[in-house]
Amino acid sequence: MKTNYKPNGLFFLLCLNILPISVYATNIYQIFLYCSKAKVTLNIYSNPTSGTSGYEDAFYEAATANGSLITVNYSSATTNIDAIIATKSTNSNVVKGSVIS
Repeated sequence: MKTNYKPNGLFFLLCLNILPISVYATNIYQIFLYCSKAKVTLNIYSNPTSGTSGYEDAFYEAATANGSLITVNYSSATTNIDAIIATKSTNSNVVKGSVIS
């Protein structure tokens, strides 16, 4: 569990009704960390690895506010989509979307 940890103000910190985001990179480390009001669709076309050079904490404390939602679509190359989504907190509104090409 994280204690008194805050990111350095990542690009998506405010995350309010932003357009779909397509990711081809293998590093989505903390991409939506603490983005409590996010309303976004994330399209992952790669297969991020675990750890700090991959997907660790990608959705920790993300989309926790009322009405927030992160939908994660993924390609056939993304073999670890369930592990990526599992980085969310128990109160996060992060859902597995559909397979995209």
